[in-house]
Amino acid sequence: MNKIWKVRTAALLLVVGFCTLSYAINQMLIIPNTGNVYTMGIEAYWDEAKTSRVTQIDWGTMLPGESKTNTIYLYNPGNTLIFISKTLSNWNPANLSLYITVTWNPDLSSLNPHVLQQTNITETISSTIASTMIEHYSYDIVITGHE
Repeated sequence: MNKIWKVRTAALLLVVGFCTLSYAINQMLIIPNTGNVYTMGIEAYWDEAKTSRVTQIDWGTMLPGESKTNTIYLYNPGNTLIFISKTLSNWNPANLSLYITVTWNPDLSSLNPHVLQQTNITETISSTIASTMIEHYSYDIVITGHE
């Protein structure tokens, strides 16, 4: 009888421990994201050889308060100086812009003809996103080159 009680107690502790561990793991907010990249009047590449166009940035799985950086190369295929504007659009969910910041380093404002320039794009998720119900999100990055 004593042996059966020990086995049942050990089994119960194992189940309680697993449930507690499972609860702790499930409380961690992990957010997967992939963002579309659209370019107009300018080209964006993953490499200096200009062999792989940027059409999406897979930020991977991120935690609240985390930042990730991707390096891309912007290229002016034209014959004149262009000015660069960068916008974020199509936020999903609509309130996502309250919790995500995207920065550029260097933050290019212009690009000479036939010049390829490296830039780093960093996405930062606010730690306050943990208080929301946001589990998946998306947005578009639009890079425009204009004279």
